Amino acid sequence: MGIKNDELREKWLAIPYETRLIAAQFIFRELCEHAKRSGTFRYLIYERLGFYLDAYSPLYIAGGLDISNEFKLKKQRSHRG
Repeated sequence: MGIKNDELREKWLAIPYETRLIAAQFIFRELCEHAKRSGTFRYLIYERLGFYLDAYSPLYIAGGLDISNEFKLKKQRSHRG
């Protein structure tokens, strides 16, 4: 279920501003917590963000796994020295 960037942006901008702002605040807060405490990509999307199993593929395609892994790599690098 990969949606093209233009279509994603169009759908995002169709959401009322206040709802987008709340969603962005929530997502940023949860990403920051995930970065601090770490965890798997699955934990991020299912537990922190509250999605169901069907969300794995579209969020993976959108770069979610890369973000989750980057937090882990950064943490590993900081522990090494």
